[in-house]
Amino acid sequence: MLIFFVYWYAILSFLTVDHDMSNIKKFFYHKYALLISLYCTQFMGIGFIYTAVPAILRQENVPLDQISYVYAIGLFWAVKFIWAPIIDSYKIGKFGRYRDWIMLFQSLMVATLILAAIFEMPEQYSILLGLFALFAFFSSTQDIATDALTFSSLKENERGAGGAIQTIGAMLGNLIGAGLVLTFYHSFGWFGSLLILAAMTSFSLFHVYLSRHIVVELCDDSIRSIDYSRLCKFFNHSKNVSWLFLIVIFYIGLSTSYVLVNPMLVDFGWSLEKIGLVSSFLGSVFSILGALVIALIVRHLGKKTAILIATTAVLFSTLSLLLPLYFSQHDWALFLAVILIFIGYGGGSTIVYMGMMDNCTQDTAGTDFTLQFSVVFIFGFIASGISLSQAEVYGYSAVLIVSACTSILLLIYLYFYKAF
Repeated sequence: MLIFFVYWYAILSFLTVDHDMSNIKKFFYHKYALLISLYCTQFMGIGFIYTAVPAILRQENVPLDQISYVYAIGLFWAVKFIWAPIIDSYKIGKFGRYRDWIMLFQSLMVATLILAAIFEMPEQYSILLGLFALFAFFSSTQDIATDALTFSSLKENERGAGGAIQTIGAMLGNLIGAGLVLTFYHSFGWFGSLLILAAMTSFSLFHVYLSRHIVVELCDDSIRSIDYSRLCKFFNHSKNVSWLFLIVIFYIGLSTSYVLVNPMLVDFGWSLEKIGLVSSFLGSVFSILGALVIALIVRHLGKKTAILIATTAVLFSTLSLLLPLYFSQHDWALFLAVILIFIGYGGGSTIVYMGMMDNCTQDTAGTDFTLQFSVVFIFGFIASGISLSQAEVYGYSAVLIVSACTSILLLIYLYFYKAF
């Protein structure tokens, strides 16, 4: 947790415009700190489910096709645009429309993790899958409100930092949920690990309450009719369609490789502790660094150059994963592949989030952002599931070659893409 705090402080200092962080209280109450906290605690549980659980199941000799069921819970994240207009239209308390929704679903996330702790893994895997699905619904709804709060709280010239905040928060959550918890899984076991996750997820509840007067929501808190027509109007603009096509191709290439990393490491004989350290812990650190570097590149060279660099990193990471399959299984080759994958993921996600915010409007920020995210997530979810199931049939190398080809096609498309 000390590492978590130091890293958080360093990131916030980098993103803060005035760099005036003279005391801990001012740091804690800064809106950037609140947003990082929300994204971090939101992704701790998801990171554990998506990254640590497959590794735990694989170590218990569960087949890859059964492990792929874990990724089915992503359906809630894929279709959350269906109830996003409800979050945009109603308020349920007195602290602001989005903050009240956040506190409600953050509490439900904590309760679900505590409940999941009492069941056994993998003996009661089917029951846990149901709880994972419930957690995914709660966290995806919290994400709708958090994205809308982020958009409404940041000025237009702060959206670059906002995109980095979303990536950084997610990677910090992954670092803790999938990295630290997996690293010490043998010490705490399933019950202890889930209780630790629940305790850390509850942190943002206190942060949101204490910061209720710091972040100002620039939207009308009155109850409005639910506008589902906004979902269709978004696709009437050719720029929006071309943008969605670009980010879908990017995430298909990235997801195809990303989902195979931990099962591959297990099959190469790596322990859960080693996977947690390299894949989740160091990988998350390098994703954060990638997000910060890409934010600087965007500022000085533009979004197109930045996403070209991120896509190239993803391509090389995919190719590097082929090295241990055909040439050598030295740890340095696997380590290099993991680092490159996370650098590309962190940098690419930052640009994607920035672009999504540029395509949002004030009154329907939650719906606009969620619609874009859902489209991308649906294709990423499908690619992840297919990758795992086909890797069981055709092997890792065939899936990785398809992923590399996807990244090459994206680089060609980016060359002609002018909407940036």
